[in-house]
Amino acid sequence: MRQEALRLAALGMSYSRVGKLLGLSKGSVCEWMRSEGGMSKEVRGQVLELDGLWAHTRSGRVELKVLRDEQGAVELSFEGWEQVISRLYERGLQMPQHVVSDGDVVIAQALGLVYGPAAPHQLCQFHLLREYRRHFGSCGWAQAKALLGSSSQTEAAALAEQVLELTKGRADYWCRRALHEGLAFLATGHYRLKTTSLLERLQRELRRRERLGSRWSFHNLISLLSISLSLSSPT
Repeated sequence: MRQEALRLAALGMSYSRVGKLLGLSKGSVCEWMRSEGGMSKEVRGQVLELDGLWAHTRSGRVELKVLRDEQGAVELSFEGWEQVISRLYERGLQMPQHVVSDGDVVIAQALGLVYGPAAPHQLCQFHLLREYRRHFGSCGWAQAKALLGSSSQTEAAALAEQVLELTKGRADYWCRRALHEGLAFLATGHYRLKTTSLLERLQRELRRRERLGSRWSFHNLISLLSISLSLSSPT
């Protein structure tokens, strides 16, 4: 019963309506929602996935910052990226082993401010491929995908030459970003974490629900994502 109440409330349904549907008091639903924060463990791992999810709330459009570590622990925050990453540092994460994020320059700047240029920051391969498809379509597509799946920098460089040849040099900037920012896992050894695709799926789900008329309170948005990310965690 508790999990069903949490699920309905996280969908944006009012606490009083959840109570009426399930035969509970509004106070019981509120109490469960207040204690829901324990579903998300504090991020303390050395391998981090960072992304921002944009949503329409009853107070306007907001960006919810999402952090996941290699254990599947999740943190959610409405603060700025510099504050979010600074808090990781203050808790003892003096230098992460591997970080993957989308191409948001604010994330890159915040990582640089807190950890300096040595931070092992990799661009999300989902975003890199989406950018490639948008600019170059199917031209050199197979080689571009293979480049990002390379097992060595030598192999990646050879594939980049093929992409440049097929696109008549137009993909030069993309290839440089892919080689230098999309293959950090080759140096860190963290082959599993090369993309933020899980968070992209959640973003699409938010968009779908917004098209159906959903508007979130801050609490219900956090609750929905906490539940979704907890169910998707590897632990």
